[in-house]
Amino acid sequence: MSSPDSFLDEVAEEVRRDRLYRLARRYGWILAVAVVAGVGGVAWWDWQKSRVELSAQGFGDALLAGLSSEDPQVRATAVSEIAATGDQVALRDLTAAGDVALQDGQAATEMLQALIGNDEVSQIYRDVARLKIVQLPDNRLTTDQRLEVLEPLLVPGHAFRLSALELRAMIRIERNEAELALADLAEIRDAADATPGQRQRATQMTVALGGGTEAS
Repeated sequence: MSSPDSFLDEVAEEVRRDRLYRLARRYGWILAVAVVAGVGGVAWWDWQKSRVELSAQGFGDALLAGLSSEDPQVRATAVSEIAATGDQVALRDLTAAGDVALQDGQAATEMLQALIGNDEVSQIYRDVARLKIVQLPDNRLTTDQRLEVLEPLLVPGHAFRLSALELRAMIRIERNEAELALADLAEIRDAADATPGQRQRATQMTVALGGGTEAS
């Protein structure tokens, strides 16, 4: 005859087994769904990652192929017709804009304006489009319009502030606002994060305007 303790242990084990069985029948589907979802999630992530990589590779190959011609008009047409989504649109249009501008300044301007207003593109590319549109040789924009395009880049701390200051100084020179241009150029020369090229150009323009180049 088994001891009372052994008997109680057996009963407790049977109770736990019965309870586990009933819980499995009632809630086992939740575990099954979680397992399937987990496995499916991993599979979806791998498929999505592979899809993105293939899309990026295809876009890059198409872009290189479009730029292979020595004819600007052929390049502009080939690059502009590349299918793109998201930030690929920005890379395509920023690349094509220069060649498009050689044929049609208005078309290039409209292309970049559309890019600036495209909320599906990362902000950094839209900001680059602002710089590029102001630099187009025939952008068909007035000086007031160009200053308006640059305004969001001129806030303190913006990554492109110094580049925008340089372009604003050139616009102010065009408007015969020499003192304002000199102020922009002085800020570039004094900026700790100005590149050697930016300082050199700012100094050269300052000298050309008859201003002093000492630190302010």
